[in-house]
Amino acid sequence: MTAIGEEAFWGCKSLKSITLPESVTTLGRSAFGNCSSLKNITIPKGVTALGDSVFASCGSLESIIFPESLLT
Repeated sequence: MTAIGEEAFWGCKSLKSITLPESVTTLGRSAFGNCSSLKNITIPKGVTALGDSVFASCGSLESIIFPESLLT
């Protein structure tokens, strides 16, 4: 798997934490949008693209761990 598609987990209210596989390189638009219970996500170092509003309306989100490659 190399991509999490647009709205792939949209509205998944039971999703609380996720660690994506190292093979993922792209997170589509609103991939995790409206996941109201999502608290933690770890984005692997291979991710080079984040879609718009990837974490829109994730009011419980406490921690996003980004790879350095996204910060530079």
